[in-house]
Amino acid sequence: MATKAKAKKESKFKIPKWWDCQWRRVPCGKDSCAMCGRVNKQRKKHILRGEDPDTMESALADVGDMFDETFELLHKHSKRMGIDLNNLPEEPEPERPEHEEYPLYNSLTQWYKGVRKLAKEAEEGFQAWIKTEAGQDLLWYHSMILVKTARQLDNRWEIEHGDEFAAQDMEYQGYVLSESIAILKKALADLAALRTHQAVDFTFCLSELESLEKKILKI
Repeated sequence: MATKAKAKKESKFKIPKWWDCQWRRVPCGKDSCAMCGRVNKQRKKHILRGEDPDTMESALADVGDMFDETFELLHKHSKRMGIDLNNLPEEPEPERPEHEEYPLYNSLTQWYKGVRKLAKEAEEGFQAWIKTEAGQDLLWYHSMILVKTARQLDNRWEIEHGDEFAAQDMEYQGYVLSESIAILKKALADLAALRTHQAVDFTFCLSELESLEKKILKI
């Protein structure tokens, strides 16, 4: 069984800088970025066609193009490696636990729901904080840490079952979680300082997040 120390030691993969633009609320936006450059190119393509790049139809078309390119690259790479993707041997896989089987995930889900409740109240009451930078960060990253925590739980399980590649992803997702939690803590502190009628709720959410932080980062 792989240990955390062993997984960290074996991971030597250098993370591309553009990966951060996949999860940060405000990406770099540079054409030279592998992520943002692609998004900028897609937006320009829609505009030249007279289409609104922000509609669901445009988004679905972009996702479809991305999957087509990914599968094409996958098939080319597998062909070079002599792998027939249409004739892969079937190997039984151990059943992965559901996320709800982890107490940490359930605790974080309750925290997530608390933030969603605050956001709903703010929207219905036309509260100004929801439009601030701190408010936007809270709305973006509170769901991010739930998704990334689930991914880390999967990574830990995969490492324990011999998946050597999961260690690389685990190292990066740990970084993502650390950064996201830091942003959330600042956002909640800034929102509590506004002294709105929800200030006590922001303070409570901050306290709860801090109590979960160490457990999340120690997965």
